Amino acid sequence: MKIAFVQNLPVMLDSYLVLSASLKKAGHQTEVFVDALEHDLAASVAAAKPDLLAFNCLTGSYNWVLKTAAAIKKIHPAPVILGGVHPTFYPETVDYSVVDFICRGEGEHALVDLC
Repeated sequence: MKIAFVQNLPVMLDSYLVLSASLKKAGHQTEVFVDALEHDLAASVAAAKPDLLAFNCLTGSYNWVLKTAAAIKKIHPAPVILGGVHPTFYPETVDYSVVDFICRGEGEHALVDLC
């Protein structure tokens, strides 16, 4: 599988490093897309044709995640998984019309199992 990690912060997140290493060890491909570094984030992600869109979601970025996931899914309908603090502690608030899966807690084994 090909997994696209999508983020709005222009810094490398440690969680993506751990998740990416686990996925690559299991034979999957990963790529990170950063909103601030892309001219058109949705088009860039869609052009990569990922099988899964993955977002690390803090409560403060939740609305950005939903908006971005919806925009990408309009042109490339890949499933979306949310991990991080928000889905871990507030799973009942997740909008499942945009999100297909959440990961509560550590995700390196769960994400490999899902893929």
